[in-house]
Amino acid sequence: MNSFPSGLLDETRAAEASFQAAQTGFRANATPQELQFYSDTVSGPEVDDRERIKSTAFNKAESDSNVGLNINNASLTTDGTATVDKLRKVEDELLGQLRDQANQLAVAKTNSAWTNAAIVLGVLVLAVILMAVVTRSILKPLRTLRTNALDVAYTRLPETVQRILADPD
Repeated sequence: MNSFPSGLLDETRAAEASFQAAQTGFRANATPQELQFYSDTVSGPEVDDRERIKSTAFNKAESDSNVGLNINNASLTTDGTATVDKLRKVEDELLGQLRDQANQLAVAKTNSAWTNAAIVLGVLVLAVILMAVVTRSILKPLRTLRTNALDVAYTRLPETVQRILADPD
């Protein structure tokens, strides 16, 4: 390959800037262990060769000389594929860890919800039992009062009225 086709240099620069921004965002938010995993995984001769080819191509394209890029397409493809595979490995591993953490949190919250539901149910049952005891303790004296009131109204009062009517004094 001797030169960038029309507009490809700008597209390549934009893609590189996007990659750098994503990498900066990752570095800003990653834990030290995640950063170490990334550094250990995305490294090696293929990654270095790809970076060297990229830098050389950008430098030659910007120099405005007619030197040509002289990029070995097979080497660029091999190194680029190897680098992407390493990036994909990091992505898959970190996404797997996030999924596992999300599942653990979901299970913990589900268990917490069931525990809270059981506590609420227990409190409701206790409230119903307490209500029954209180109701019973209130109803027993009311029944006694009612029985006595009916006894007075239907039995003792008529008897007392009959006694008063029978005795003129």
